[in-house]
Amino acid sequence: EMVSLVVNLSNKTKIPVPDLLYTYGRYLFGIFSKNYSVFFKDVTCAFDFLERVDNYIHIEVKKLYPDAELPSFEITRNGHQMTMLYKSSRKMSDLAVGLIEACMEYYGENGNIVREYIEDSGEIVNIKIETL
Repeated sequence: EMVSLVVNLSNKTKIPVPDLLYTYGRYLFGIFSKNYSVFFKDVTCAFDFLERVDNYIHIEVKKLYPDAELPSFEITRNGHQMTMLYKSSRKMSDLAVGLIEACMEYYGENGNIVREYIEDSGEIVNIKIETL
């Protein structure tokens, strides 16, 4: 399982798990943008792309990898602000933030990302994004 792999890597490298997950999320976005260009077709900004994650991209991922444990997102968007309510028993919002930051860079956008833990466990996290 990915979580145990990351924990083992953290133990060996002494790099904290959140940092590893964040860095992997940034790396993973680069892989997605190269290998799954169909997801990027006709999308011109990060918010438009992020709105597609739960209702389009994750559905397509499940077709390829039926056993994949993917987070769910509830999205609220208002102008230059977006809130992504992250829900996952895997508690990997650091990975999501890495993906989001890399997505914003892909579209040449700058902004701020702030996380609010709805549950201390990290299963439910409000990820607030504001573009500048």
